[in-house]
Amino acid sequence: MGRAAIAAVSRARGMELAGAIDTQCIGMDAGELSGMEEALEIPVLNDLTMVLGSIAQTRATGVVVDFSEPSSVYDNVKQAAAFGLSSVVYVPKIEMDTVTELSAFCDKEALPTRLAIARCDTDCE
Repeated sequence: MGRAAIAAVSRARGMELAGAIDTQCIGMDAGELSGMEEALEIPVLNDLTMVLGSIAQTRATGVVVDFSEPSSVYDNVKQAAAFGLSSVVYVPKIEMDTVTELSAFCDKEALPTRLAIARCDTDCE
């Protein structure tokens, strides 16, 4: 799913891929990893804070597309919000308690974060 998102964002008019994060494929080019014909010259990193900081410093606005695990999505959204970035979250099998916590966090902090959460009870990949 993340590979399809990288390709779609890269091809979309008015959008630009600014970073790619994963725990595997570190150092590989995000475009090549996604099956694109040309490299994007965006290496896959495993340091979320570094990528968020870079995006926040070089762009006026940004959206983090999160395809992570249910156990880490809350912290990821909090980190993105701390850098002033919005989040779109796609996490199969996310618990409704986590969705509620995320919504409450965003409301409480009044941060520029919007959550679009897809919840699947089956394997969506």
